[in-house]
Amino acid sequence: MASLSSTALVTFQGIQDQYSLNSDLTFQFTFKSSQDFPLKDSLAIFKLGWNHVTEYVAIKSAPIDVSPEQIIYSVTFNQHILPKNIEDLFQVCYLRGQILCGASSPFQFTDNAMPTKDEDFEIVYDKAHKTRVLSEKDQEIERLKEENEILRESLRTLIISSKNKDTLKEIKGMKTMVLRHDAEIKMLKDKIRAGGEEYKKLYIENFMVKTRYDKLRAKMLGLNDDDEKCTTKKYEKSKTRFPYTDDEDSDDGIGVADLDLDDLKSIPPFPSILKK
Repeated sequence: MASLSSTALVTFQGIQDQYSLNSDLTFQFTFKSSQDFPLKDSLAIFKLGWNHVTEYVAIKSAPIDVSPEQIIYSVTFNQHILPKNIEDLFQVCYLRGQILCGASSPFQFTDNAMPTKDEDFEIVYDKAHKTRVLSEKDQEIERLKEENEILRESLRTLIISSKNKDTLKEIKGMKTMVLRHDAEIKMLKDKIRAGGEEYKKLYIENFMVKTRYDKLRAKMLGLNDDDEKCTTKKYEKSKTRFPYTDDEDSDDGIGVADLDLDDLKSIPPFPSILKK
């Protein structure tokens, strides 16, 4: 920023913190002493931190007719030449050639419309009203926060209770399932046990039938042995009585040994012999 002269010749009046970009901008200033200024005097808007007078973003010529009766002067910047930057800080300066004769306090531009002087009272009233309303809203918000916290705690309790109920319901369902499985296992055991008893019964019956069969078979084998022994004895006896008789002399294939001669009766004598 260029150095300000030792004694500022111009003082700016009523500088605001913000100015709207949507309307013309008017600056008011006063001179320290009444005197004629040359035609090269001008007002320029600079970005805060400027170093040379040529770095302005907007410039307007200062008023030419300066009279002792006039105290406050003004210069208006048209809307279309104002900077569109709403983030940086700016200041308006009074220049006499290359000399800085006065500088304003920093300000910003905004897209919002700025209120007029007629609206100042309403703005103050609105601010007070809004402050009161905001205070009431803050109290309402605090109350709602407390109620919200109470509701959160209640909800947390309900969730825990619901989880416990769900857990109990799940446990009950699992218990029912276990009991049903136990009943199925018992039924299967009964079937296995019944099958074992039936198998045991069939095994015993089979054993008894086999035992009876073995006894009958042994008995049959014993009878056959007795018949063979009896036949052998009869044969030996017949051989003793008829030593010269052979089984092959029989016409019907029955040997003498097969006949029991003791059972035969004596043949009576022929009649012819009896008559003689």
